[in-house]
Amino acid sequence: MTITEKIQWRHNVEMARQEANEAEGNKMVLIEAFSPKCVSCKNMEERTWSDDTVAQILETEFIPVQINVLEDESAAKPPLLAFWTPTVIAMCPDGNVHRKWMGFLPPKEFLGEAALARVVYAMARQSYGEAHRLAQEATQWTEGDDLRHSEALYWQAVAAYKASENQELLIAGWKDLLHRFPDSEWAKKVDFADNL
Repeated sequence: MTITEKIQWRHNVEMARQEANEAEGNKMVLIEAFSPKCVSCKNMEERTWSDDTVAQILETEFIPVQINVLEDESAAKPPLLAFWTPTVIAMCPDGNVHRKWMGFLPPKEFLGEAALARVVYAMARQSYGEAHRLAQEATQWTEGDDLRHSEALYWQAVAAYKASENQELLIAGWKDLLHRFPDSEWAKKVDFADNL
């Protein structure tokens, strides 16, 4: 099975947004802006997009789109602003961008980014119970990846609080984040929690 058979790539963002809007399960659009001349893009294709778990997540949780920046100038314009390749963008059906990263990511790190995109999208929809469930999943996907795992813990605490209105869950989650990842960017956002 070839990579293109594993992932059913679309090539039109607007049509993909419409498809995501009509799909069950609050799917997002995941866009890869790529160049056929880009070495990092070839690595994404050969290593990341070919991964069975990545392909399954893309097909079940997202509407995947690939845009060749050499053929489609819209990639360089808002809302995509893909000035480097690869650029990967997680967009909700209404066109809001909830996550964007540039450069090659191996499968594990990509899955962490995809999981975090789904958490933030659920938070934006105020689906806090779903966001909490997705944040718990994100902590599993990001285990061993300190950069993304610390963010997953942050959002897990926020989602637990928003779902329950129990501030103790928020503070406990943030204290856990401070204890486990004291030097992370996400711990710095909540460094006051130790005093609560």
